[in-house]
Amino acid sequence: MKWFLIVCLHLSKCVRSLIKLSLPSGVSEVEARVLQEVWDYFEEALSIISAAPDDFPEIETLWLLTRAWNTGILLYSLAQYRDAEKWCGLAMSFIRHLGSLRESYEMQMSGLYSDILDKLDKAKKNSHMEE
Repeated sequence: MKWFLIVCLHLSKCVRSLIKLSLPSGVSEVEARVLQEVWDYFEEALSIISAAPDDFPEIETLWLLTRAWNTGILLYSLAQYRDAEKWCGLAMSFIRHLGSLRESYEMQMSGLYSDILDKLDKAKKNSHMEE
């Protein structure tokens, strides 16, 4: 089982590198193509974590959660509420794989995630009224 831990550590570093290369920090506008590519990396990481939750480093899970969340918040600030909800929802799915940090992050993120969902609902209602 020790070899599996080594594989998980290596995979987590590879996923982190892919995401860092594909989605640089501080980007004010993000291309949809890039977002889809990075989304696929996050989903792959989530499937790896789900398959071996005890072997995937918690700090890497936290990094993935934070990066997905920050991408969602960037999109929220650009008034791209649908994509913001998608990315923040992805970040929320990493929470269940946190150990001791789970409760703290869940409390911090839940309120803002509710705000994002409210904005998305309002945006949908406004687009229906305009049609």
